[in-house]
This record gives sequence, C-alpha cells and structure tokens, in this order.
Amino acid sequence: MGDFSDFDDEYFRRRELSENLRFQAHEYDFRFVAKIIEKNESSVPRQMKILDVGCAEGNFSRKFNRFGLVEGVEPNALIRSKAGLNLSRVHESLPLCQFDLVLLRGVLQHIPNGAEFWEWVGHYLRPGGYLALLANPNGRSPMYLRTNSLPALRVSDSFSSNFHIYSTREIKYQFKKYNINCISVKFPYLGTPYARPFGDLKSGIASLLSGKPNERPFPRNMFNMVGQRRFN
Repeated sequence: MGDFSDFDDEYFRRRELSENLRFQAHEYDFRFVAKIIEKNESSVPRQMKILDVGCAEGNFSRKFNRFGLVEGVEPNALIRSKAGLNLSRVHESLPLCQFDLVLLRGVLQHIPNGAEFWEWVGHYLRPGGYLALLANPNGRSPMYLRTNSLPALRVSDSFSSNFHIYSTREIKYQFKKYNINCISVKFPYLGTPYARPFGDLKSGIASLLSGKPNERPFPRNMFNMVGQRRFN
C-alpha cells in the first residue's frame, strides 16, 4: 500500500466529527453493493472471502459479514487494532491471496502506486469476483475540472495523500486491461445523507463561476463503480 504518513491519529480524530453522516453514507454504499451480490446470488460462493482495502475501524466492512469472511487492510497501527474487533483479520498491507469481493471506499485516490495496485487486482481478484470502488472523487466532475478541488479531498490542512484522482473512463480502462466487466456505475448525490440540494446548487454555481473551491457536495462530484472479473 505504500507510506501513508499523514493517515495519523489526528486524521482519524478529525474524521470522527462527521461520524453520524459517515455511518449513514456507509449504509447507502453497502446497499449499492449488496443489491449486486444478491442479484447474482446463484453465481457467488455461499461464504465469500472479502477484503476491505483501507478499512479504518471496520465499521463499513463489518456490514459484509453476512456474505462471508471479511478481512481488512489498514496501515495505521492504532486503528488497525480497533478494526480487529470488527473483522476476522486485519493486514498492514495488501495480502497475497485471492478474494471474491474487494472493497475500496474513499481509498482509491490515496494509493501511492496505482499501477502496483491494479496488478495486485489482476492477480488476486478471483474469476467471477467483484471489485467495488466506492465514494471516489470524480476527476472529470465539472467542479473538479473548474476548481481542481473537491470537498472529499480536503480532509485537513496537513493531509496530502491524494495521489491520483480517477475518472470513470480511467477505471474502465483498467477494468478492460485486467479482464473485468464493468457492471454498475453510479454518481450518488440525491439520496445520500450529505445532499442539501437548494444550498448545494447555490454554492456550486457560485464556485463554478468564480473558480474558487466549493465546500459543499455537488452532483457528479463522486462516483461508485463495481466490476466483475471474467472467468476467461
């Protein structure tokens, strides 16, 4: 996973300030993935082997315990110990074994070596397995193209580990390269706990006109994608 020097204890303390909304967003994204798994129930293992990359305390990934054995990856030692209470096993870096479902929620942009990660996916996502990329800042959103900034990227003044902001087009390219079918793409906004349409629209239009960063959510700022590894 590389060095995440600014994913320190202070980062996690600051993040707790938005905990209630974050947990509601967890449920929104869980339902998005769970519906896909349940729709294809006949083709998934009865007990899936699941990995949450960047699992933090495991509050999101523990929701998937109903589908199988859930493991996590968390570089921060203190947070990793907390995740051990929610998950079957927690690794410091990517484990070298195969999984039926790999989750990344708000994590993809923080991976220092994207090429290394995608090669790992190519080796360790099982044929028929799912890759769920959730709460991704959208590198082709109007807000990002205009201001070079998104609320999800500004965690704190000291935080700098946003290595690459992906677009859906870039991810589809990686899916094709590693034999993965794209089965769902969503741009969550309405229905998420963060949406306040009237105020968001007013603030967003002002930001688009001025080019100044916008602190509020805005349509197409974020995206969710799920891909399935082909069997051949």
